[in-house]
Order: sequence, then structure tokens, then C-alpha cells
Amino acid sequence: GCKIFLVGDVEEALHTLGRYVHARLPLEKTLAITGSVGKTTTKNLVQALLVHWYPSYCTRESFNTSIGIDLSLLSAPEDTRFLLLEFGANSFGEIRNLSLSYKPEIGIITDVALAHTEGFSSLQGVLRAKLELTESPLMETLFYNADTAPLAGFFASSKNFSFQPIPVGRNVTSP
Repeated sequence: GCKIFLVGDVEEALHTLGRYVHARLPLEKTLAITGSVGKTTTKNLVQALLVHWYPSYCTRESFNTSIGIDLSLLSAPEDTRFLLLEFGANSFGEIRNLSLSYKPEIGIITDVALAHTEGFSSLQGVLRAKLELTESPLMETLFYNADTAPLAGFFASSKNFSFQPIPVGRNVTSP
């Protein structure tokens, strides 16, 4: 009773399936979370809140690569209206590719720190990689940790955004 599919490239076949499932979901919003630390915890906290108002679904555990996201999508309920994705990266371009594939409207950057710098070589490299999230063509709102100097500095010095950046942190005052 099992079907077997012979494919030339298993990873590309998985991406095709993940994108197919993603396109069929009746989504109102997709939220993507990235950062050096706190991605999974933030994703789980947001999901715990959203589940009370929306049929929502989030990636499993720390499934934050394209393979993990695609595997998670294969388990998404058909009525999912709010999708939470966790974006991780080991090299430049990974978050960009995820942002272009899944087109989140809402983003969160939890932190930029000297974690996982093997592929980025410096804190500025980590910042550059995490900011690839802003390349989602549908980005409307991006929450960022204003207590993190590189993020606060970037958003303070740049003013031309096609989305609304919202600072979050201990020293942020209400407008």
C-alpha cells in the first residue's frame, strides 16, 4: 500500500513538495524568525499565543533549514492560516533564499551575536546574513531587538524601508 517515487535529486524533490504544500495552504500571514539566539523559544512563545486566535502551525523543534522547513510543511494542517517559520543559516544567501521561497509578511530578528560565525567571519557578517530576512518581497512588518547594538545601529541609520521596522527591547519607549 506504499507508493515509491524515484527522483533524481532528493533535496530538490523535497523542496518541490514543501513549496507545493505551502502554496496550497489558506494562509493569511507567514511569520519568519531569525537571529543568533532565541529563535526556537521565540517561535514557540508566539505559537502558544497565536493558537488561541488562528489555526496556526510552526516548524518542529529547531527545523530552521530549507530541509527542516520543507519536512515540517508536509505535516501542516490543511486549514493553517498563520504559519511560523524559523530561519537559520550557516552561510550567506540561505536566509535570502528562504525569504524568497516562503515570502513572510512579518519578520522577527531576535539577536545578532558572535554565535555560528564560521560562515560569516565577524559580527558584521552575522548582521548582514540576518538582514537577508528583509528581502522577502511581501515583508510588511519587522520586529527587531533594539537592545542589540548592531541591529539598533542599522535601523537607526537606514530610513528607506518598504516595511515597518518595530524596535523591541528594554530601552524602547512607546510612541
